[in-house]
Amino acid sequence: MGFGFEFETNADGAVRCYWKEGVNVGVSGMLRHYPMRDITCAVLAVGENAAWRPIKAIDEAVGNI
Repeated sequence: MGFGFEFETNADGAVRCYWKEGVNVGVSGMLRHYPMRDITCAVLAVGENAAWRPIKAIDEAVGNI
């Protein structure tokens, strides 16, 4: 957790993805980039917890590419 991007790495130390998320009253969102696939996605949602399920689905789909 921090004020910048958060990173997820593979077992070999390569960056799998990095992201920035945010929540405010009634809304949530996340910007995520997968550098090895050159894929960037942005999810903006109505509801404090509404962005996480779509991001999880996108994350699983990118892992299957």
